Order: sequence, then structure tokens, then C-alpha cells
Amino acid sequence: MGVPEATSRDGAEASGEPPSRVRSLALAPVLLVGAPRSGTTWLQRTLLSMPECCGGQESHALCTIAKVVGDFERKAAMERPHGLAAHLTRDGLLDQMRRLWVAAMRSSIEATPHAIRLLEKTPDHAMHLDLADELLPESKAIHLVRDPRDVVASLIAASRRSWGAGWAPSTVEGATRRWIECVDAAEASGRRLGPTRFLRVRYDDLLRTPESALAKVLGFLDLPPDRSGDRLEFLMTAAENGGAEIPIFGELSGRAFVEPEGFVGGSRPLGGLARRRVTRLVGSRLAELGFEPDTRREPAS
Repeated sequence: MGVPEATSRDGAEASGEPPSRVRSLALAPVLLVGAPRSGTTWLQRTLLSMPECCGGQESHALCTIAKVVGDFERKAAMERPHGLAAHLTRDGLLDQMRRLWVAAMRSSIEATPHAIRLLEKTPDHAMHLDLADELLPESKAIHLVRDPRDVVASLIAASRRSWGAGWAPSTVEGATRRWIECVDAAEASGRRLGPTRFLRVRYDDLLRTPESALAKVLGFLDLPPDRSGDRLEFLMTAAENGGAEIPIFGELSGRAFVEPEGFVGGSRPLGGLARRRVTRLVGSRLAELGFEPDTRREPAS
């Protein structure tokens, strides 16, 4: 007589819980964050080219969870409290949100059986790294920082495209504020997380000195030693070629993932006046993050 299917698998899976490997990887992700248009997609695709890493399309899961937790706290503090706080403790809510996170990451993990690191790329998670620390205390974060003048140019260009019109600021001031809020939030969280759980990587370094920049990323991922240098060489080649395709699961499973026209590149550098406006707005952050100041002057009219 055969063993019933419900008891022939891993006990957790049989009870509806995800397998232990899924939970282990999902609860210790590496979060790739940064201001929009900072190159996070490129770095994600580069890292996903390695069989040791898995991941999928950006989930915005922490953004969604932050709204739920914020609503919970807001309604609990009202003169007439109501909402989920009347039915759950805050720890109970976080436990349910943790289950949601694991469920969302499950397909990406199971699709890559040899992976030992989950890489979740959502630029806006830069705003929610403190929540990630509470929800996923074993998580790490890579903050990809790009020169704000290049980010502003790219955001303004995106705002003129159908795929970016709904979220990309269309002015120098608005785009600069977007960069500032993401960078300030990520760096503040990074100071609390410390160097073992937070790594800042400059986009410019990935372009100009890819060997040392990618070696730093590999070390932060805690992958097995690469004494031969083969993994680093493979990664550099992947970066040059655009990296791996980003898989899609869930409701959108089966859809081919094609970046819209203009998503990669598609922006012209800012003029001198606009560059100096960005430089003034970001202030000391430019030097603190290692970017060159603007020294060019506009010709006299």
C-alpha cells in the first residue's frame, strides 16, 4: 500500500508550509535598492547570471507591507481605535507579513534549485530598510548609488515615456528630490545596519573599475571562495553582455519579459545650468558619496 501523498513529502510542505530551503533563502535575502534609474536592473541581471543567485521581477513587497503596517499603527492610535489592531497584535501582523514575503519569493527560489542567495531588487525598498530589518533580521542590503546629475537626466527622460509618465518626476527639482529621499533613507538605515549587512556600491565604479567593484559585491554575498577567479571573470562578462533575463511568476507567469523602448539608456546629459541646480540641491552629499563637483561654467551670453 502506497504512502499517502500528504505524508510522503517534507513535513512542512505537506502541511502547506514552504520547504525549509525556501524559508531559509527567503528570510535572508539580499535587497538591491537605490534611487530609480540608478542601474539596479543592470546589476540585478548581472548577479542573476550566476547559478548561486535567484530572484525575479521587482516585487515592491516591502512597500506594500509598509502600507499595511502603517494603517495598522494609525488606526490603533485613534481615539476610537479599530482595524486589524483590534484582532491581531503587531507581532502577529508581522508574522503574517513574513509569511506573505516567503510566499512571494517561493517561485523564484524553487525555479533555481542550486541557488544559495535570494536577490530581491526593488529600488523603492530603499525607503523601507528599517522595516526589512524588523521583518527579515537576517537580510542584507546593497545600495547602488549613481551620480545624481545622471539620475535626474534619466528620470526626466523616463517621464516623457508612456512607461515612466506615472512615476518619474519631470522637473530637475522633482527628480533631484526623488534621488535625495531614496539615498538619504538608504544611507540612514545603512548606518544602523552596519557594514556586515549594508554595502554601498557606486554605479560609476561598476563601469570604470568593474573587477574591484564586483569583487566587493561577491564578498558581501558570502558566496564560496573564488580562488581561481572564474566566478569574477564570468560576472564581468555577464555585466558586459547585459546579464540574465529576469523571470516572471505568479499571475504574470508565461509573459515574456521585454524591457520597453528607452528603458535602457535613452537619456541625454543635463546642460550646465541644470547640472549646477542639481549640485546645489544635493549639497554635501555629492562629495560624501565621492562624486566630482561641477566646475564647468556656462559661456557668457
